[in-house]
Amino acid sequence: MSSKLLRYGVATVILLPSVMAFAGQGIRQTDVFTSGTHSYHTYRIPAIIATPRGVLLAFCEGRKDSRGDSGDIDMLVKRSMDGGRTWGEQKVIWDDGPNTCDNPTPVIDRTTGTIWLLLSHNLGQDSEGVISQRRSKGRRTVWVSRSDDDGVN
Repeated sequence: MSSKLLRYGVATVILLPSVMAFAGQGIRQTDVFTSGTHSYHTYRIPAIIATPRGVLLAFCEGRKDSRGDSGDIDMLVKRSMDGGRTWGEQKVIWDDGPNTCDNPTPVIDRTTGTIWLLLSHNLGQDSEGVISQRRSKGRRTVWVSRSDDDGVN
C-alpha cells in the first residue's frame, strides 16, 4: 500500500494490489482528508494500514492554523470497511491543545490483530529547527497507542 500528499495538503490514498483484491476493483484514487475541512487548515503525513479483517485505517496530522510543522497539530484517523470506496467519520486520536501530536506510524501485529500507533509529541511553540538544535523549551517524545478492535477505539 502507498499513500501520498497532493495539492497542498489533500491526503490521497492510492489503493494497490493487496487492497485491490479486497476491493475487487482496479486502481483508483480517493481523497481521504481534504484541507480546509473539519476546522483544519491542512492535513499532512498520511499513513494507511489494512487490518487482518480487511479494515483500512488512514491516519493523518490535522494542522489547525497553517501548513507548518509546529503549532496546534492533532492526530486523526478514518476507517474504511469497503476497501477504501467510502470512509467513516474523522476521529481525533490525540489533541493536546496548542501542542504538536505528529508523525503517525501504524503497525499491525498479524498474530493478535493489535494495531500499534507510534507518534511523537512536542510543545507547539518549538519548531523543528529549535528541537534539532536542542534549544527547545520542551522535549520531543515518542508515544505508543493501541487498538484491539480494528481502530474503533
